Amino acid sequence: MVLKKIVYLSNSTIPSKTANSVHVMKMSSAISELGYQVLLIVRNKNKKNKIDVFQYYGIKETFKIKSVYYPQIKLNWVLYGYNCYRLVRKIKSDLIIYARNLFGAFLCSKNGYRTIYECHMPPKRIWDKYFLRKIIIRNNSKIIVISHALKTILMGIYPFLNESKIVIAHDGVDIKWLETDKNNLSIRKDLKFTDKDFVIGYVGSLYKGRGINLILKIASKLRENKFIILGGNTKEINKLMLKINNLKLLNVYPLRYVPNSEILRYLVSCTVLLMPYQHNLSIAGNGINTSKYMSPLKMFEYMASGRPIISSNLPVLKEVLNDDNSILVDPDDLCSWINAINKLKSDEVLCRRLANNALNNVYEYSWSNRAKLIFSYLV
Repeated sequence: MVLKKIVYLSNSTIPSKTANSVHVMKMSSAISELGYQVLLIVRNKNKKNKIDVFQYYGIKETFKIKSVYYPQIKLNWVLYGYNCYRLVRKIKSDLIIYARNLFGAFLCSKNGYRTIYECHMPPKRIWDKYFLRKIIIRNNSKIIVISHALKTILMGIYPFLNESKIVIAHDGVDIKWLETDKNNLSIRKDLKFTDKDFVIGYVGSLYKGRGINLILKIASKLRENKFIILGGNTKEINKLMLKINNLKLLNVYPLRYVPNSEILRYLVSCTVLLMPYQHNLSIAGNGINTSKYMSPLKMFEYMASGRPIISSNLPVLKEVLNDDNSILVDPDDLCSWINAINKLKSDEVLCRRLANNALNNVYEYSWSNRAKLIFSYLV
């Protein structure tokens, strides 16, 4: 018997600018497409936001969202996880718990609920290792990881972890992005670029390890090209502008964060997209290095854009990228990045081949296919 009600325990504030908020909204939509009734539990620190969150994330309103208060106190994660569990207990029907909230997942699994825990990083704290261990050893649980590398790390921490309990599901992209017209150059027009301009784009956060300084170095060497850097809040953009002005870079255009529903317009306005992740990479400035096990949303969104990608040659990225769908270069080698850009600039055939191959490859990683993969293990 397939259980039809899913309660998704997230750690996300909705709406927000974080990648995790995009992930949980897109996955909730994809799971609901499979015929499940989905309730997404989110944390909100502020008063109710009047933004249409479904429009903000570019999805249809096919599931419900319930906000649980996340207090600004010590051990707030304990209270939040417990309140998530209390909410689950009030729902009088058979449930599957899908969670990115570890403590909430632990409480639900411990109390007999069938639990799927999606893990995006290895547990660091002693109690996190304990909670995940308890989830793993229960017969009613399944673990989802975002890369083969993360699976290897977890199996090193938990030698008793049976491979049948763990599912590898990389991050994904909207299927409708793949079917959208790739000739929309409206952003170019807004920025007063010409059709002949060679536009090099970066879309994403401006946190440490994203390679923003590397992009500025590239721009200083290739001043005849246009560079778009999209992402960041006002403070981060102002800091970036100081660097741009100090380097006298008139060819770099920093743009503030836009909702996920608008990103594709910016991607397709570029000629080439850069993904210059560094070896030391943090999420939201929290100091945790994710470069060995990540599965960045940006990679799949880039692939869906129909534009050639130049990426750092990191082992975990090569679980998806290869020499047929991108150009892979040393993260620290400025000359290699410049050479790769010049190579694409002089070879339109190569640009089309890489872009088309990436577009064809990314169909496998749609949110819909991701949800089907995960829930196929529950039948």
